[in-house]
Amino acid sequence: MLSKLSITKKIYLLGFSQLFLMMCMGGVSLYQTNKIGIELKDIAEQDIPLTNLLTVVTEHQLEQAILFERTLMKAIRVQQGAEPQVSFNQAQSKVINLIKKTKNEIIEIERFIESSLSKLHSEQAVNAFKSLLTELKAVEKAYSVLTTNIDQVMMLGESGDIEQMLTLATKTEQLEDEIDTKLIALLDEVQQFTLSSALQAEQDEQKASQLVGIIFILSIAWQTRRFLPNCPTRWLDCSLCQSSDKAQIKID
Repeated sequence: MLSKLSITKKIYLLGFSQLFLMMCMGGVSLYQTNKIGIELKDIAEQDIPLTNLLTVVTEHQLEQAILFERTLMKAIRVQQGAEPQVSFNQAQSKVINLIKKTKNEIIEIERFIESSLSKLHSEQAVNAFKSLLTELKAVEKAYSVLTTNIDQVMMLGESGDIEQMLTLATKTEQLEDEIDTKLIALLDEVQQFTLSSALQAEQDEQKASQLVGIIFILSIAWQTRRFLPNCPTRWLDCSLCQSSDKAQIKID
């Protein structure tokens, strides 16, 4: 069919076909680049900041648990006369201040997640953030109970009622362990989700490169097949003609 077209029409057809294939490659590149950009934006603006916030809260909770243990020891030593009362009061103040700070940080994370729900572009990310928010609400409730228990333990230690203090401290430590475990699990969950998002962006980048490469190869193959089908034959015919001419000259 192409053989019936004039050279001018073949040139036009070649130009339009090349333009079409270039538009295909450009469209695929723009689509995949935009998709990767959105994924990286969610990672940079939502996932990583959330990971940092959870890391800080987890560290402060673990630090608070250590300070709580030390304060109990100071209460016992004060009762035994090995340390002054001011030593216990200072340790108690550190524990209470850190508890308040950690609780405010938990609330800050909840607000961050709530504000992020409308900014996320992936349905999977939205569901993950909602699940994380629900679990964090449960941690906040447990932390409120922990705060009340620690206040009571500190009051018993300050009054010198060591026996009652240790009894309540045992229950408080169990609750602290539960909160520690839950925060660490939430942190691992967010880190794993962030890693999965980064791997998905990498896969999309590789997919985009493959698609562009395939279109490029197909375009070259199509152009060669359609518009230069007889190039080898024509070159051979031309070579034969030249050989015949040379032979004729020699005979003459």
